[in-house]
Amino acid sequence: EEERSVNDGKCPFCRKPCPKNEEEMKKNIKKRIDANDPFAIREKGLRCYEKGDHVTALELWTKAANLGDIDAHFRLGKAYSLGEGVEKDVNKQTYYYEIAAIGGHPSARFNLGVHDLNSGNIDRGVKHIMISASHGHDLSIQTIK
Repeated sequence: EEERSVNDGKCPFCRKPCPKNEEEMKKNIKKRIDANDPFAIREKGLRCYEKGDHVTALELWTKAANLGDIDAHFRLGKAYSLGEGVEKDVNKQTYYYEIAAIGGHPSARFNLGVHDLNSGNIDRGVKHIMISASHGHDLSIQTIK
């Protein structure tokens, strides 16, 4: 009997054939964004961010975060931390990192830990970093050593 590939050249989500070219791929992504797919919206935000369009990236990440995407919360926290596309805002940075950390995002948890350590809240900072390390976050593990 002939072996079958894992997805037989089809999308694992919609089971339609994978796009054959970039034009088809862009069309599929637009369709997913129009359907309010938070993953597709976040990924579109990443593409905008990589091109230097931080304002559009933030708009897309905000939409994805409102739809429950944890990584979008992390990226918003990072934007407010670095002041990319927005003014630096420690309160918003912490807010978004906390939501992402509660959702299981190890980098957000690590960043909260670093923020707490730098703010003098050593016990809480160490707890955040220990939790992040327990999820395999390399920088957290290195920090503990």
